[in-house]
Formats: sequence, structure tokens, C-alpha cells
Amino acid sequence: MLVAVAVAAGACGDSTDGTAAEPESVRGQIVEVVPLGLLDLDTLTIEDSDGARWHFEARGARFFNFSPSHLTEHMVQGLPVTVTFMRDGDALVVSGIGD
Repeated sequence: MLVAVAVAAGACGDSTDGTAAEPESVRGQIVEVVPLGLLDLDTLTIEDSDGARWHFEARGARFFNFSPSHLTEHMVQGLPVTVTFMRDGDALVVSGIGD
């Protein structure tokens, strides 16, 4: 499994010119899915190929084709996902999920 981390310079929060930070992404195996309901995701934890665990907040968001149950299927089957996220202080907030 390849680790895909795209980091823009200064991506930790807003830049000094007031523009929003660029999204980052990481690819790995799902190790935990915490739903808020059938379609709403609370948190997601993945492990990248280096063994680092990434804990993401979804804050009740819904992701097209990636319901909590579908993410659990990925976890059980060992299928990796790519999570796109933004930093909000110390939190990593999911903005997208893909195969």
C-alpha cells in the first residue's frame, strides 16, 4: 500500500494572507469507524503503510457512496481508502473519502 500525503506549504491552518489551507490526503486501512447514524459519520481512524494512525473527525458529515456501513465493509475486507482532510486546530476534519 502506498502512502499518499499531499501537503501544501503552510497547510497547518489558514495562511498568512487569509486564504484557506490546502486539503491534504492520506491512504490506509480503516481500523475504526464511529457512526452518528445510518448515513452520518462521527469519526474515522486509518493506519497508513508506515503504521501511523490517523484519527479524523467527520462531524456528522455524509459522504457519497461511503456510509458508515460501507466504511465498515472496507475495514472488514481490508480494502484501503484515501481520506482527504483539512486541519482545524489540532483536529483533522474529513472533506472526502475515496477508494
